[in-house]
Amino acid sequence: MSIPASLAALLFFCFATINAFSGTPPAFVSGPVGPWAPANWTTSFAFPSSLEAATVELNPRSATEFNLEYFISEGASPTGVSQRGAVYEVNSTVSGQVSFAYEFSGFHGLIGGSTGEAFLQVFNDTTQVHFQSVNLPLPDLPSGFFAMSGDVCFNTTTGDTITFILGGSTTDTAFSTLLGVCRLIDFSGPLPTGFVTNTNNSGAGSLRQAIADTSSGGSVFFAGGLQGKTIGLSTELRVNKALTIDATALP
Repeated sequence: MSIPASLAALLFFCFATINAFSGTPPAFVSGPVGPWAPANWTTSFAFPSSLEAATVELNPRSATEFNLEYFISEGASPTGVSQRGAVYEVNSTVSGQVSFAYEFSGFHGLIGGSTGEAFLQVFNDTTQVHFQSVNLPLPDLPSGFFAMSGDVCFNTTTGDTITFILGGSTTDTAFSTLLGVCRLIDFSGPLPTGFVTNTNNSGAGSLRQAIADTSSGGSVFFAGGLQGKTIGLSTELRVNKALTIDATALP
């Protein structure tokens, strides 16, 4: 018997909850897949005061890269040091190591301020694991362009919230226009067991093995490379526990 990988969930009894996801081999994943897929991130604004227009987005670039992008337009802020920023958050579903390189560039037009700064912060729960900033000698607008890069590696625990804050700050009252793109390169993060990485009937990486390895209440993920492929089952496939079947990479 053969079934499309994206419809594998139809074989499962009512105990299986059908969602969608993607994944690669167990232990770690490269790129915005599995628990790190864009659908699992939330976006918001940091330090809002008088936002006039703003967008915060997370956009995949390739199998191992994705962009954190933002546009913020803000009216005059109270006198003193004020900050504007975009927030990106994702919850870790398993303990392990997160690592990536980044290239962060953009333009911050902070009109009316005497000095400015562009910055990137990374938190694992409440612990800051990375910070980098560059000074912007305002109000000389051409100096509002910035670029920075770096490497980040830290350990996370199941249930932790990983947070990126990208933005800028300025002194004195200022009108602001902030544009930025942070490219995350070679992103890798921990993944739980239960990954379907091939179309075999059984054995390591098979759908049958992923179900067997996943505890009740857990999730089964599909590798993005299975999109369009067929999983061949030579014997009946049964599920006798509650599982989430997650196949986002298989639209």
